[in-house]
Amino acid sequence: MITSGLRSFEIIHAKRSDYHILDGKGVIMIHHAKGHQKSAVKLSKGAKEALDDYLKIRLDDNPYLFISSKQTTSRGHLSRTFFMGMFKKLLKHCGLEDTMITPHALRHSAAYFNLLRGGTLEETRQLLRHQDLQSTLVYQNYLLRLNDDQEEKIDAFILKEEGLDLLIILE
Repeated sequence: MITSGLRSFEIIHAKRSDYHILDGKGVIMIHHAKGHQKSAVKLSKGAKEALDDYLKIRLDDNPYLFISSKQTTSRGHLSRTFFMGMFKKLLKHCGLEDTMITPHALRHSAAYFNLLRGGTLEETRQLLRHQDLQSTLVYQNYLLRLNDDQEEKIDAFILKEEGLDLLIILE
């Protein structure tokens, strides 16, 4: 989720038949709710290796990519409740249980990391599979705001560090 921008819904509903190896890279085909359009989500090397190891030990015929022997829906995929419970257990195991990290926050992190590493807005839009670039601009605007120093400039202005006389301006 943090490297590919996958949504929890996409993980829960992914089927084994959606996972492919193309040119040695792991790819999950995502089926969009609107229409019959699909998107290819490339997995990082580490995610591919972990998924391949997981699939090697699966001995069932459940069509879904990720399953639980007990906590599935009537259709056979993981329940959202089970997914969230496992996510919380993972956070606790990592010592992060008191954070506000959510599965969706990992998707946001993927966008921020991509922009921080020098990725373009278009690359980030494609990573997140946004239809509209405006949805992706939110991430860039947030990073721009974090990097600007308006507060420091106001502080310098008030403290007369910019060579301006505050009393003249206030009069």
